[in-house]
Amino acid sequence: MSTSSSTSSVIPVFNGEHYHIWVVKMRFYLRSQGLWNVVMSEADPPPLGANPTIAQMKAYEEEKLKKDKAITCLHSGLADHIFTKIMDLETPKQRVNGCCKPMRLLGKAFIDQKVVEKIMVSVPQKFEAKISTIEESCDL
Repeated sequence: MSTSSSTSSVIPVFNGEHYHIWVVKMRFYLRSQGLWNVVMSEADPPPLGANPTIAQMKAYEEEKLKKDKAITCLHSGLADHIFTKIMDLETPKQRVNGCCKPMRLLGKAFIDQKVVEKIMVSVPQKFEAKISTIEESCDL
């Protein structure tokens, strides 16, 4: 009888309830896949230098693929009715930038602090306690 144990990890699915639990599960799932740093960093891998070796080119391509793998994991962890709301977004910042970009094109200058303040003012009333906590604990 074999004593080897195999653990198959299943992507946790968010169906619109218990977000605080799903976030923790998803964070550890992405960590186990070596993708959490990609989620936290928006930077692309540094470009290849002159005359790269085949191993360097392969490593570079693998690093570039990690972002897509992380997004795929996140998409797979969403119920269809949640996914359809965000399927056009490629990064979390895209939605905020989508709102601010037209204003910037009209000549209105926005600093990040103003954008954060606008977002905090526009969220539903049920998040008032969380906003108060953020305002008290962070230097906006």
